[in-house]
Amino acid sequence: MKNIIFLLLSAFCSFSLHAQMEAYTANGDTVLLFDNGKWDYKNNQVASEETEEKSLPPFNPEKFSKPKSAKEVAKGKNGAYEIWYNASKWDRSVKKNQDGTDMEFNLTNKEGFVLTIFERAEFPLNTLRDVALLNAERVATEFEILKEEMRTVNGREVLCLQFAATIQGVKFIYMGYYTSFSEGSLQILSFSYQNLFKEFEPHFEDFLNGLIIKE
Repeated sequence: MKNIIFLLLSAFCSFSLHAQMEAYTANGDTVLLFDNGKWDYKNNQVASEETEEKSLPPFNPEKFSKPKSAKEVAKGKNGAYEIWYNASKWDRSVKKNQDGTDMEFNLTNKEGFVLTIFERAEFPLNTLRDVALLNAERVATEFEILKEEMRTVNGREVLCLQFAATIQGVKFIYMGYYTSFSEGSLQILSFSYQNLFKEFEPHFEDFLNGLIIKE
């Protein structure tokens, strides 16, 4: 079951800006074809992007820090970041990860999962946000942003996103931290089934707050 879950989520494991294909109508109009079967005129997408508010969401005044129960450390690609976590609650995958993920974790004997995605390229946070949401929207038949805010986590500014998406008929909720720095760009994405997310949300919060950027 775990392998199936990560297969369904493979589309999230990319910072690619090419999230759709272009086609042309008999009248010469350019349309964009999305993986979920939807389409739109390219001019509509361009107009939407030009008028979209580009500022980042407001800051949550709370300061978030590594939980005291987080005694185990997992070091990310190139030593650019590390995550401190409670090894009695989380199992770390030690296999060679697929689809661009750097590390994978799951709650012991539970349906809660985390993956990390690291790229050496540095992106503005606005761009990182837009690409992450675009990758989600292009594979989801239903999509909704539930929460969006900036946070200070162990002294590092990160973007926190929570959204719901339906992929191949399966309803998920995701909560992730997104940040970019001189060593590259990082997504940490926690997720579970929609009906179970609230049960695991405190564990997801603790895990995400174990993020340390080594810069």
